[in-house]
Amino acid sequence: MLIPAVFVLLLLFSFIVVFFFSRSDETQLAVKRRLATLEDGQKFKPIESTILKQERLSPTDPVHNMLARFPWTFELLDLVKQAGLDWWVSSILFYSLVLAFVGAVIGYLRFGNFFLVLVTAAATGALPIAYLLFMRYRKLQACDDQLPQAVELMSRALRAGHALNSAIEMVSHDVPDPLGSEFRMVYEEQALGLPLRDALMNLLTRIPRDEMRFLTTALLLQKETGGNLVQILDTTADVMKQRKRVRGQIRVHTAQARASAWVVSGMPFIMFILMSLLRPGYENEMLNSPVGFKVFIGGCIMWAFGIMAVKKIATIKV
Repeated sequence: MLIPAVFVLLLLFSFIVVFFFSRSDETQLAVKRRLATLEDGQKFKPIESTILKQERLSPTDPVHNMLARFPWTFELLDLVKQAGLDWWVSSILFYSLVLAFVGAVIGYLRFGNFFLVLVTAAATGALPIAYLLFMRYRKLQACDDQLPQAVELMSRALRAGHALNSAIEMVSHDVPDPLGSEFRMVYEEQALGLPLRDALMNLLTRIPRDEMRFLTTALLLQKETGGNLVQILDTTADVMKQRKRVRGQIRVHTAQARASAWVVSGMPFIMFILMSLLRPGYENEMLNSPVGFKVFIGGCIMWAFGIMAVKKIATIKV
């Protein structure tokens, strides 16, 4: 059983390597499309063109058209944008399927239980999504820390007589990444003719945080109704600083509850792995017997409810 499994894993690894190094880049795909157009020169086909940026789910048209039928693929594309990465949605799904297959093979060789095979396959297949969520969390946290500084810089620029577009450009150059690159995209979209409202809505899609929602709402309201934008930005920056201070105090007061939640949530898995390493086959009595399997399922359900209860207690919205 071990030799066929190793053969399957080596074959899968070879397929991934060949696929990664033999796939066409953007230039090669454009050349192929151009050559296909020249070969069909007898038939005149009107070319549909647009100056707007098209959201792509895959570098190949058939895969993009297939994925575009599912609405959740665009939600995954938004997650990629919020994480600040340039991954293709098709690549994420492909690697998720590969990792799920590898996890299923490992679960079958190690446990031989159908339920645990599904669990290991789901856990390994969700690794790309988990990485995206982790990168998204890091980026949004960094943007929350940098946003008050950016708003104050915009306020000083407006007070000095600069226009709003120039203030956004100054923020894009003076504020470090990741927030600086986001404002740079807003400035470039405006320079290419996109309305300010659409550019700010795109920014809010990439950074879906309350602080950014405050800023975009203030800018749009001032543009539509008028008012002292410098005073609005000063008030917005002060609100952001106060929210950050209160949020820091809450994190200090809930540190013990959050640490307990991490320990309680991770201890069952750590003990299961340690017992499996120290006493191989020790868990078979629980997983293979009907009573033990029911106890295992009940424990997983109680563990999930416990984690949700602790998260509810330790989470305080500001």
